[in-house]
Amino acid sequence: MKLKEAFQAQNKINSLLSTVSLHLEDGRQLKQVTEKHLKGKALSGLADETIDQEADTDRYDVGKMLQVCRDLLAEKAKLGTAIGKAKAGMAFDFDVAIDTNRSRRRLIPILSAMASLKDSHSLRRSAGTGYTFNKDGNQVEYLYDIDYITTIRFDRNKVRALLKTMQEEANELSLQIDKAQLEVEVDYQPSFDVNGDDTIIFDELMARA
Repeated sequence: MKLKEAFQAQNKINSLLSTVSLHLEDGRQLKQVTEKHLKGKALSGLADETIDQEADTDRYDVGKMLQVCRDLLAEKAKLGTAIGKAKAGMAFDFDVAIDTNRSRRRLIPILSAMASLKDSHSLRRSAGTGYTFNKDGNQVEYLYDIDYITTIRFDRNKVRALLKTMQEEANELSLQIDKAQLEVEVDYQPSFDVNGDDTIIFDELMARA
């Protein structure tokens, strides 16, 4: 299978492991509650009654679920090893490329916003308040305008140049990554249909266990 398909298979295995974990965390799957209605103690001649509470969800065999858990972990390890071997044969470090490009993609909109900043000023009429004394010696309030001046504290040309370089590098590396995912072969044969519905696969695995 191709590398992209192998990643999809990884996601499927992880999804199935999450399903198993949810069942194993569900107390209704793990415990049976039995009610003992002690009617004979309350009224002589009445028989006691035993009632098993039903679980709100369909119960699965816990022993089989544990086996499915082991099987999925083994499958995850097998696939992970196969992906690792496929990556080792590539002309570039796939994981480093993914991580580096992710960082680039986070920085690009920040640099883009910086490159769009401009020097500016804004005059706000009567925004300031001061006090002085009039000819009678009384303190009086007066208003004055405030000119807010914004000055860019960096070289926008350098930011634009870096932004252009980052965009080109990110696009080039994305093409490499996409090409690798579509062309690199992973030596792995799944033991179940990794493209199927989770519920159907889970029931099939339970039937096998």
